[in-house]
Amino acid sequence: MTDINNWHPYPRYGVAAAIRSMQRNSIDLENQEEVQEFLFRALEEGLEKFMIFPLEQADGREMQINYGYLEGKKVDPGKKSGQISGNGFYTAGHVVTANNSAGIVKEVKAFQQLIQSGKFEFDKPYELKRSFAPLVAKRNKGKLSMSNPRVGSLIAAFTAITTITPYKPATYTQFKAGDRDAVNVGLIPDIPFYDDATQSYPLLEFIRLF
Repeated sequence: MTDINNWHPYPRYGVAAAIRSMQRNSIDLENQEEVQEFLFRALEEGLEKFMIFPLEQADGREMQINYGYLEGKKVDPGKKSGQISGNGFYTAGHVVTANNSAGIVKEVKAFQQLIQSGKFEFDKPYELKRSFAPLVAKRNKGKLSMSNPRVGSLIAAFTAITTITPYKPATYTQFKAGDRDAVNVGLIPDIPFYDDATQSYPLLEFIRLF
């Protein structure tokens, strides 16, 4: 049986976020069909709340511009689509990224396609990239070249969910005093998914605040 408490806090949070997306109280990680449904739904919701855009066009006058979320299937950050800050398109403040929103979208859609194809294997090694796993760092593993670490596809998918889920405390701010530019910052707590002593789910209780 999979013990989520033994996972790194980052993908562990993704499990709780997926449960929150499905508005459920638990998940059976041994049930592949159920887990893939949770994964797909959480990734889909993340895309639906990934990018904000202006609901009105500025006409040269001083005015208040209201923003809303861009429909998930239309999200395509970059100059080609015109979804750039110069046109009023911004990555939502809860998306943990270092200005690589196009890379995140690409990886999230790749996960969705893999799930839909029926070829998603929980334990199959999957490369962690900084686009959807911002805490990762390349390592050489005794070789001359550096490479990204690999984990099982299940943990990789939950990592991506943590990166894009709106269900976390987050803000767009200067990371430290003296920074010239603001960045997206999220808080991922290192608390247990399940507490055997109290038979409670601390991480779920935390995430329901958001």
